[in-house]
Amino acid sequence: MNKLSGTLSGFVNNKPVPENLACPKCHWLLPNHPEFEAYMLARGFQGWQRSTVICRCPVEAEAARRELQMRLDAANLPLHLSGEIKTFETFGAEQGTDEAIMACQDFVERRGRPILALLGPRGTGKSHLLEATARACLLRGESVRYENVVDLLDRIRATYSTESQTTTDGLLETYRKASLLILDDMGAQKDTEWVEERLYALVDERYRNGRRLVVASNETLRKGEVSRTWSRLLDIRTGV
Repeated sequence: MNKLSGTLSGFVNNKPVPENLACPKCHWLLPNHPEFEAYMLARGFQGWQRSTVICRCPVEAEAARRELQMRLDAANLPLHLSGEIKTFETFGAEQGTDEAIMACQDFVERRGRPILALLGPRGTGKSHLLEATARACLLRGESVRYENVVDLLDRIRATYSTESQTTTDGLLETYRKASLLILDDMGAQKDTEWVEERLYALVDERYRNGRRLVVASNETLRKGEVSRTWSRLLDIRTGV
């Protein structure tokens, strides 16, 4: 007798259900199976009774797919002309070091601290690793927001316009509510007092509340010459 027959014993008089009629995952009946109708009729299943014993794996899988797609759409990941999806598996060894990949994978698995910064010269694969990290976290059920820092600042400035349909607070809430914020190309922006205040506010909120943040930058940082924002990112208690 298989697992399903035990589950349905009250309906089928403890007679085993054919294995090929049961879902191998949940062990309920497969409604699209050619023997399904005959089996229901033979055991007197009617109306609502059928819904209590059928497999819902496809429905649940579709719901999970739609939910993932919604989070993927909200993540704002880069669109590549080649159509390539950046993952850890597609990261070439020549692009960076094993240490960088391991640091990102540890971050995905929540091993270590909640803030991670990737520093290095242009062309070493930092943006690839950021996207790979974002996609891996999305698959684990996290909400993610990915932003190029220059674009992020432009979005904030645009909210100051009287014609903007988005308020500054509303936009910042988009970044605050994401369980993971990813900032690419930190340092490419033109530094002003306003820029420093905006970036510091985003980073400091994550820092103070132990929330997840990944940053990539081409900057070469010298001890004693870092901004308030970078002092948060480089704090040894965060994960840099």
